[in-house]
Amino acid sequence: MPDTQTVAKTITFVLDGREVSGRVGETIIQVADREGIYIPRFCYHERLSVAANCRMCLVEVNQGKKTLPACHASISQDMVVNTKSAATKKSQQSIMEFLLINHPLDCPVCDQGGQCELQDLAMGFGKGASRYDNRKRAVVDEDLGPLVGTDMTRCIHCTRCVRFGKEISGVPDLGALGRGEDMRILSYLKSGLQSEMSGNMIDLCPVGALTSKPLRYQGRSWSFINHPYYAAHDCLHSHIYVHTYDNGLEDSSSVMRVVPRRCEAVNAIWISDRDRFSYLGLQHQDRLSQPMIRDGKTWRVVDWETALTQVAEKIQMVLKDHGPEQIGALLSPNSTIEEGFICQKLLHALGCRNMDYRHHQKDTDYIDSVVHPLPVTFLDFDVLSKSDCVLLVGSHIRHEQPVASLRLRAASLGGTKVLSINPIAYDWNFECADEAVVAGQALVEFLASCIVSLADSGAVQLTDRWRERLVHVKTNAQSRRFAKVLIKSHGYIILGHYAQSHPQASIIHKLCAYISSVTKMKLVIMTPGTNSTGLHTIGFGPCHRVDSVNLSTGESSYQMIDRPKRFYLLQQTELEYDHYDASLALSALERAETVVAMTSFTSPQLLKYADILLPAACWGEFSGTWMSL
Repeated sequence: MPDTQTVAKTITFVLDGREVSGRVGETIIQVADREGIYIPRFCYHERLSVAANCRMCLVEVNQGKKTLPACHASISQDMVVNTKSAATKKSQQSIMEFLLINHPLDCPVCDQGGQCELQDLAMGFGKGASRYDNRKRAVVDEDLGPLVGTDMTRCIHCTRCVRFGKEISGVPDLGALGRGEDMRILSYLKSGLQSEMSGNMIDLCPVGALTSKPLRYQGRSWSFINHPYYAAHDCLHSHIYVHTYDNGLEDSSSVMRVVPRRCEAVNAIWISDRDRFSYLGLQHQDRLSQPMIRDGKTWRVVDWETALTQVAEKIQMVLKDHGPEQIGALLSPNSTIEEGFICQKLLHALGCRNMDYRHHQKDTDYIDSVVHPLPVTFLDFDVLSKSDCVLLVGSHIRHEQPVASLRLRAASLGGTKVLSINPIAYDWNFECADEAVVAGQALVEFLASCIVSLADSGAVQLTDRWRERLVHVKTNAQSRRFAKVLIKSHGYIILGHYAQSHPQASIIHKLCAYISSVTKMKLVIMTPGTNSTGLHTIGFGPCHRVDSVNLSTGESSYQMIDRPKRFYLLQQTELEYDHYDASLALSALERAETVVAMTSFTSPQLLKYADILLPAACWGEFSGTWMSL
């Protein structure tokens, strides 16, 4: 027997002569899309609120005296909708005529040509010739920054870009001023685009008003080839397409642009600006293309055989004179699992255990103490959207994982409470219900205070060990507020980069893990780099499990720098930027006998301390395996 409640929520009506059904509250255009019936549109977008200001989706409905906008008109029982009637076609042709009145019709020089919705709909739903022969208005362009180019004379005022900033990114960079043909889309303060997701406006713009500034006049969309790939700037791995010319992905000069690839479980249809525009670095003038060896104070280009022979000789000299403990390997957290595995096997064969990828961390005990299983919970955005609470600890999530920040913003708008424990009051793109601004030792003390507040509430019974640890900890009004929310909530505790690079990272991890164990909050470590999780999974690091009992230990990244080695192997890492103590790292590298750097780019600092440079493939030029969080 059918569920009467489900039946009551289902509406049946006629769409283009066939009976279809939809749910209460759905619009005509939503049902039409699901049924495979296309209705033209400009302002409507499935991810944005309904504006109904372009009127291109007008359709004939038996319950109305005139054609109605399909994006705004809700379905009703027994209504009859015709998307191909004479009245519908006349309305759509008229709207198209109005939209083209002020459009410059400069398709031959427009970067949107070939992928322009206005072009397509003008051909499919417009008239063959224009009756308008008067003067057109022109708009002075505003400089929105180095990434998004403008040609606002082409703008048709669909307001997709405005709604994206207000509703999705949470950074309302653009707004609409004026009305009618005097309406202008611009930034109020002439400060350009500030959002880390601003490039998505390029994808949303149905015309050529907003385009990619680096791509301007570089190529046509129909000449590009799609390569499915993954973004390499955080642990989420947004799904993307890399567009190249016909000469293929292996030629870095052929990469023309990066666009999002739909994946509802990760990035939906959005990507961050760093994922979208970082391909420009592939063509940088500092790109290393041939092996180089230091010869006194100068560098000379050599072939691969000479360079690798030199590396082997240097390793043998160190092993003979000083032993394997004087070798240290520092890999990038962006390295693939295959790269980590091969490096690990090489070092183990040499008898060396000094290898690491966690250069930003000084205290790594909380990871070294648990080799398997993973000391992380995988982040599920579906669960996040239904969470009661999310606690950010030492995390500037908007900067560190911009896509996750969008998901957290959507959850916040849906009722999820966001609590923050951070060293400064960050400029969030979502509402923060409560924010504790504490840094250094105070951050540790506040977490301990939250645990004591949980115990004082009577909802948590501390063990004798924890009671002894926290005997001198005092609570305050804010810690009690945090505890009150945490004890009755399910959701996530997210540890960010600040928490992981904290001198007392192990204590912070233990405190957060304990809060997680006594509440319904799951602990998530948002690891830095692309593949920290994957490298940890294969056991790449100073702690190597020999068997079920014995654990062989070497030195962590910080220890290798604090106790300098004679031979360093660097893989795609610049310690002057990546290391916990940059000055200490530079000092250790300059004092080393040999520094071999496998890198895609040179730099003035690298040329000072390195002895052998080996070119490495960059993002987009290799295949391998990363593990998402």
